[in-house]
Amino acid sequence: MLGHEIRRSYRSVRTNETLEIQCQRAEAQWNDADNLITTRRAYAATGFDGTIESSAYPDGTMRLTRNPVEKAGVARTYITAFGQPDATGTEIVDGTRTVTEFFCRWA
Repeated sequence: MLGHEIRRSYRSVRTNETLEIQCQRAEAQWNDADNLITTRRAYAATGFDGTIESSAYPDGTMRLTRNPVEKAGVARTYITAFGQPDATGTEIVDGTRTVTEFFCRWA
């Protein structure tokens, strides 16, 4: 192992997006076709008061998390879904969904 590359990975940080790239071969470049890439994004969506975070994994699955804005006296519903995404990558069509509701009493 001494003097031999045993693992290579890259991270590309962009506005609202991070690519975590795991290379499959020694001395691979960041953009080699056989790299495994996890893409993490955070964005706003029309009609949703909060942010949506998505993680797209190399096996084709995704995790989508909807994080509502905190408002005093208003219940917040957090939704996390994991599984196979639809063609647009905005919904999970086959997988699991967890819904958690919080109620803030502070002003």
